[in-house]
Amino acid sequence: MKAAPSAFGLAAAGLLRMPAVLSEGVAAFLFSSLPSVALALTTTSYLSVCLSSTKKLVAASRQVSAEAPAKDPQTALKSRRQGGGDRAAIVVLQFLVGGLVVFGGSSFAYFAVNPFGTALGLVHLSIGLVGLVAGFLILRGDIPRLRGLLVAINLMTIGYSASSEYIAQTESLLPGFASIGSLVGTIVAIAMSFALLALLFSRSRRPIRE
Repeated sequence: MKAAPSAFGLAAAGLLRMPAVLSEGVAAFLFSSLPSVALALTTTSYLSVCLSSTKKLVAASRQVSAEAPAKDPQTALKSRRQGGGDRAAIVVLQFLVGGLVVFGGSSFAYFAVNPFGTALGLVHLSIGLVGLVAGFLILRGDIPRLRGLLVAINLMTIGYSASSEYIAQTESLLPGFASIGSLVGTIVAIAMSFALLALLFSRSRRPIRE
């Protein structure tokens, strides 16, 4: 009859196995965290570019708005043309919002854990594409005439992004790393849409110069 191993033997065997267990755990952690790290780096880089561009454009727009009225007609005409800072800010913000929603929607659809999450992501992606189309329209057209379209698209972006993100978080439609990236991207997209709406409404009584 084989003797039962002693407590000392079990402890020694456990200590001998500890380096292998730790190495396996570290390897599994690193392997599972690679998608999260890649997504975090991509999202951080994109958001830093978006926020930097938006900050510069808003600062330029405020500087133009704060300038005193020119006395001679030529300088006044130049000042009016510089009012295009508002137009530039609106165009860039619309492209940033549309691009971020497209990126978020495609990631949502790819990482979703079930078909319902994939469907939500595809709708999200479609709204982002509509936002990019609106960006091209205002790039080539008259912003005052397209103000209603811009307001409608950004209200849709805010409403759907908030509701789909709420469903994703409460129903666990995304894995951990994708869920965090989705939440951050949604917050930034909603913030930029609100900033764009604020620009549109604050300039509604004053024509936006082409």
